[in-house]
Amino acid sequence: MNRFIILFFISVLALFSCNGGTNDTNDSTIPLEDIAKKPKEIKKELVVISTSPKEDYPEIFLDNDVPVMPQTEVAGVGNTMITKDSGASFKMNTMKTIPEIVAFYTEKLTAKGWKSKDINLYKGASKAIAFEKENTTMQLMIIDDIQQDYRKIMLILTQSDL
Repeated sequence: MNRFIILFFISVLALFSCNGGTNDTNDSTIPLEDIAKKPKEIKKELVVISTSPKEDYPEIFLDNDVPVMPQTEVAGVGNTMITKDSGASFKMNTMKTIPEIVAFYTEKLTAKGWKSKDINLYKGASKAIAFEKENTTMQLMIIDDIQQDYRKIMLILTQSDL
């Protein structure tokens, strides 16, 4: 009887340890090195960017000759006034590339007398440029959302004589 019980337990143990005879590789016995070599899947969400009309742009930017970039969508408006403590700001989204964004603002603003200079990148920003004209500065920050393949643009307008 003892031999039968021992034989039964050995059979059950063998059955469970060999995964029922299947060649299933989705168990926890895959070496970590092989898991790390597997390409990671990035699921993209559909990004729809509708061009915002000029009326959606904060008036203070239009009053200071900041051009409206085609094929951009106003994503949010921060301050709409410039004070001595903070500047006016707003965010946009676009499918345009970083070089296209930089070229647009550089060409349009320098044609209106603005001077450009690269500035230190803010955490998370892919590109940052300041444009200056008289006592007004506009900072352009671009974040490249590589996974979703679109760019986020932040414009901040400040004045030094307040």
